Amino acid sequence: MRFGFNYGFSGGDIEPPTPSAPSEITDFSATDDEVGQVTFTYSSATGYPTPTYNLYKNDSLVETGVASGDSYTVSASTADYKVLATNSEGSTYSNTDSGTSISDGSTTLLVSLDGTLTGEV
Repeated sequence: MRFGFNYGFSGGDIEPPTPSAPSEITDFSATDDEVGQVTFTYSSATGYPTPTYNLYKNDSLVETGVASGDSYTVSASTADYKVLATNSEGSTYSNTDSGTSISDGSTTLLVSLDGTLTGEV
């Protein structure tokens, strides 16, 4: 008696995907829907190997290994955000979007040593 299995292979080798740099991300968005936080979303870039993402604020790296839907804690301010998709074949920046962190409504008063009000933040 003879038993055999056919797994649907018709012979030949299975080829791995061709390495390629990450594709452009054109739908990056920074949303300011929470006090002190900016949430960012984007569609994943294609590319092989699978890209990783880093977050930039005003052209400075602020967070590595981020994912769409993550939130970034910030002080109340407006800044330009973007992500960099990277793999061993290259890198590409997303579009830039301004995110404005919502203030909690409090005011910081600046007072000199003699008690004189010098300003507000």
